[in-house]
Amino acid sequence: MFKKFMILNLCLVFITGCSVTTPKDPQTTTNTMTRNNHDYTFDVVSGATNGKHEGIAYRGDEKWQRMMWSGRPEIGVVTGEYYFDALDFNGGYIATVTVVAENNALRLVEFDEISPQNYYAPEWANRTKRTSGYANWQMDNGRTDTTLVTIVNAMTFLEYQMMTQNSLVGEFNAPAGSSTSLRGGFEPVAKKIAPRVEKPSNLYYIGITEAIGDGSYARLVIIYNKQDQTIYDVIYDEYFDDNPEAITDSTLRQFYRQSKYHAREFEAVTQQSTFTMM
Repeated sequence: MFKKFMILNLCLVFITGCSVTTPKDPQTTTNTMTRNNHDYTFDVVSGATNGKHEGIAYRGDEKWQRMMWSGRPEIGVVTGEYYFDALDFNGGYIATVTVVAENNALRLVEFDEISPQNYYAPEWANRTKRTSGYANWQMDNGRTDTTLVTIVNAMTFLEYQMMTQNSLVGEFNAPAGSSTSLRGGFEPVAKKIAPRVEKPSNLYYIGITEAIGDGSYARLVIIYNKQDQTIYDVIYDEYFDDNPEAITDSTLRQFYRQSKYHAREFEAVTQQSTFTMM
């Protein structure tokens, strides 16, 4: 609880005018990246694919050891002008993007996707995918036996490339086997929002992410309206570690790489429906 109060106090400090250093700019080449202390190397494609990927098929523990994704925010402070947009594509899928920019530099690019109401797996209909457990479900699906990638890999790898190039529009690679959403949703929604990012926003973003112990991380975001000097929105979530063994409570280890707010089964398992901040 003390950690949560510290995060809130830091956000309030920003509103009153103080500054803190932001996380280092990410570095990437055409097929590698580092995120949340894990190094990734992808088989990449420069265009769209048919979703098929030839290669060795992995299953069971060997597959689990080889698959890695991390949708949780990185530890640190992100500030800047705030932009958000969404795009309906491919018959009811919704791609979303959050962009934070300051001094002509991208400080945050964060994608998500919402499944359509008629999604073929009804338990995932009309749900977000980044930290809901959807990627965990993908790992259990035979479609990823050869690709070893999830939609979260597509999101985060594209985010890294955009941050490194400091551009929302350009030539970007996709992890092989995960290009459908990237080409059809994430790149187009980024292109859609790009002209707005070139202009000042009335909304200012202050986001702080910290480790809060027991294999959990918290992010508090305050979006501040500069024009009328009011708080436009407050967003809080807690995220579980990428490694289930790092989560102290064994009953919560099933939610590794997920967040409390978005995890599909979190409320049913824990009987927790809301966060108590104060």
